[in-house]
Amino acid sequence: AFQSDGSVTPSTVTVSGNTWTGSESTRTDPSGKVHDMRFLESYSPDGSKWTAKSEYSDDGGKTWETVYELTGTRSDGSAKESKD
Repeated sequence: AFQSDGSVTPSTVTVSGNTWTGSESTRTDPSGKVHDMRFLESYSPDGSKWTAKSEYSDDGGKTWETVYELTGTRSDGSAKESKD
């Protein structure tokens, strides 16, 4: 994926049931620094709720820091999003 800040994050996604897992990949930020990245998304069986979490590591995957955690619900055909 190409980000609006000029960074690039290639990734492979594996889907198993209602869970999407992004393989550990790297992200190169605009300054040229490379970060390890991973993410996980889960959906309720009826598709009305979802959660997502993205993390990065600057030490080769020894420790991980959260980039974002999101939850959402669908009601009357519209999506609602909240950041934790």
